[in-house]
Amino acid sequence: MRRDQTVLSKPKRPRSVTARQKEKWREPPLAKRARWALAVALALVSAGTLAFELTLTRLFSVIFRYHYVFLAVSLAILGLGLGAASGNRLARRRGRVKVWRDLIRLAMILVASFPVVALFLSLLTSATSVWPAAVLALIPFFVTGLFNAFIYAHFASQSGLLYGADLIGAAIGSLLAIALLAWGGAFTATLSLGALGALAALTLALSLRSWRAARVGGGILALILVAAIGNRIWGWIDLSPSRLRNPPPDKTMLLTLQDPAQGARLVDTAWGPFARIDVVETNDPTEKQVFTDGGAGSYMLRFSGDLGEVSSLANELTFLPFVVGPTERVLVLGAGAGKDVLLARLAGARAITAVEINPTIVAVTRRWGDYNGHILDLPGVETVVTDGRNFVERTQSRYDLIYLNVVYTQAAEPGSAALAENYIFTDRAFRAYWRALSDDGRVAVITHNTVEGIRALITAVQGLEKEGLSTPEAMEHVSLLMLPAENPYERTAILLLRRQPWADDVAALQKIASVYGLYPLYLPGVAERPFAKMVQGRTRAADFFSGGEYNWFPATDDRPFFYHLDPGVPAPLLILTTIVAALLLVYFLWLLAAGRRTVRTHVGFGLYFIALGTGYMLIEVPLIQRFILLLGNPTLSLATVLGGLLLGNGLGSLFSQRLRGERLSRLAGWMALGIALTALLYTFGVPLLVYALLPTALGVRLGVTLLLLLPLGFLLGIPFPCGLRLSSDALEHSTAGYWGLNAVASVLGSALATVLALQAGFRWVSVLGAASYLIAAVVALSYPLWQVTAQATSVSD
Repeated sequence: MRRDQTVLSKPKRPRSVTARQKEKWREPPLAKRARWALAVALALVSAGTLAFELTLTRLFSVIFRYHYVFLAVSLAILGLGLGAASGNRLARRRGRVKVWRDLIRLAMILVASFPVVALFLSLLTSATSVWPAAVLALIPFFVTGLFNAFIYAHFASQSGLLYGADLIGAAIGSLLAIALLAWGGAFTATLSLGALGALAALTLALSLRSWRAARVGGGILALILVAAIGNRIWGWIDLSPSRLRNPPPDKTMLLTLQDPAQGARLVDTAWGPFARIDVVETNDPTEKQVFTDGGAGSYMLRFSGDLGEVSSLANELTFLPFVVGPTERVLVLGAGAGKDVLLARLAGARAITAVEINPTIVAVTRRWGDYNGHILDLPGVETVVTDGRNFVERTQSRYDLIYLNVVYTQAAEPGSAALAENYIFTDRAFRAYWRALSDDGRVAVITHNTVEGIRALITAVQGLEKEGLSTPEAMEHVSLLMLPAENPYERTAILLLRRQPWADDVAALQKIASVYGLYPLYLPGVAERPFAKMVQGRTRAADFFSGGEYNWFPATDDRPFFYHLDPGVPAPLLILTTIVAALLLVYFLWLLAAGRRTVRTHVGFGLYFIALGTGYMLIEVPLIQRFILLLGNPTLSLATVLGGLLLGNGLGSLFSQRLRGERLSRLAGWMALGIALTALLYTFGVPLLVYALLPTALGVRLGVTLLLLLPLGFLLGIPFPCGLRLSSDALEHSTAGYWGLNAVASVLGSALATVLALQAGFRWVSVLGAASYLIAAVVALSYPLWQVTAQATSVSD
């Protein structure tokens, strides 16, 4: 007998068996070595795939518009689902030894797919080539779906162990992605991920004792490591922005590089886990432009320490907030490459706190210190790397000016960042700014245009209402100035929120505004017409601008989409949701048509897995948003929430592997009910806990976050593997199909989460997630999956 057959072959069936032995006979047991080889290989593939998903969001955010960043997540789940659907059919025709060798081949294909995707994206010549890039990026996820389908189709009795390994591997992958992005950037990270596929193939080959395959896997592993290190040093595969044509309007760097009048050239690039930073030189030697992911930009000015060199900045309208009050202590939120810090120095500020969320742009600005005069490290300047809102919520200091200059190097098109969550422009954020002001302090917000300026004013007024001021009283503390322009999208606006009422200072403010070419859109006692109802107290901020051409409803922490200015759902998101819903229906009907058992059985399992897939994403997405504020960084929040949940999922799945038969079905139902109740508890409890924990140290906040996520993750990790094992008994060869159905339902869940968050808020997203798990609990308990399984087993026997 061959060595691989001793590990994988089917034992002889005894002449007389009990009912329990019949059940066990349905899938022969694996040798211990084989079980753990499968688990390790699956964990490695899962780690590589999730790390690729996170890396792909970085690549897409640099090349395409923001709307397409969520496409990476959807591609991941869609590819896994399609791969599972295909593998469900293919695996039926393969014996165990053949499947084992197929898994080695699939791992090798996965290894090759990563560099192919990286090379293709680096050679793109059009920033509008979304679908070719999406189709190619689908390949690694599709291969992973096949890999998982082959495993679950033949080793479903080990679903608890295997799914646990899958999830723990994914948790490791979320952390690995951040490390690789920080080490070598998105393209080098993508190349490096092939090493995980090679290790998976090597693990399986060694377990099978296929020495030839082991030698090939080891050689490929060495080659990948050499290629990744080489790319890190010499940059063989990377993006050349100057080659991209047809740039979208929000990719201002591409427009700048392709403008012959500016003579622009790329002089520095740095990748980080949060964004790619590019430094662009133009014909003007006194400044450089620093871009984040090719879009949002800031200026780096040449400065030798002599303020006389930059005295002309006092003539720019962005300097107005510095001349309408004291500037002893200034807080700059979104310091970028340091221009706003220089404005504060020019205004005579003695203590400047510069807060920047992106550590990479801080590192790049310091790297160019000889050019910018080491602006972030001058005496009296304190640079803090964190989220601006997080900093203000935690600070005990009081400031004369809190300055937020969000103007890009080029006017942005409204709605281009509609899906961007922005916690620095919510009503609760303005409440935090209000409390951080000195007695005569003020907040200045410079927006792209008056549409954003009006929404900022309405949001600020709602914040003051929640601080206890009446609407007319709140209106005495705000003013809104506008720059005249033919194009409404170029009418830069300045919102000023002052701790003291403007009262007698209105005339002086109007005079200063006229010097800078601004005129008042709202000024107490001077220009009140658009906001007359609020001034007179006949309406509150939330009710003033209802309906109309723009969405001026105040932004809140529950609906933080400040730049979502167009009413309704963005068209790309609506199209995606419709397509995925149709695909889910077609997939489900295909499973019904392909099954040999009763329709009732398929419907029961189908509803169960659809509810799990949709509900998981509806719970996960709001949690990621909630913890951005607490942890102070979106990337840290994503990695912590994904890592914590997935680690808990893995432990829960391993626990479920211990149970059998009817207990398994009951466990699935009761755990789904427990998840629904816990999700509701977290929906209302986590926001309160976040605000309470903001003053604590980062280590404490991280520890509490993980303590919250692990128990929920443990519960979330139980119903799915239970369902896989039950479906394996009830519906032979359908396990991989239901795994794919769950994956497609997860795509729908992620799309629904964004749609509902835009329209109603993240709280209702969580409530809908709890409702999804309640449906799964009802199916498992009142429509018992175990009874279906028992009936199917008896028919088979």
